[in-house]
Amino acid sequence: MPNSSLFNAFFTILKKAGLPRVPIHSLRHTHTVILLEAGVDLKYVQERLGHKSIQITATFLRKLNRTQCLNMKCS
Repeated sequence: MPNSSLFNAFFTILKKAGLPRVPIHSLRHTHTVILLEAGVDLKYVQERLGHKSIQITATFLRKLNRTQCLNMKCS
């Protein structure tokens, strides 16, 4: 399937579902957040995402924790 067809199908699904238009790459981020919030081992997440180093995955986890903290207004 050509990229343009994939993107068009993705945006059509979003529109039909009444969801905002977001980049398709956000699905990767959503998948990562779901795994991390479910308590999946960081090494597994690293391998699943194809990161060469666990530090890259850990950076995402730190960003996630910071965002969650901001959303919950924790100190």
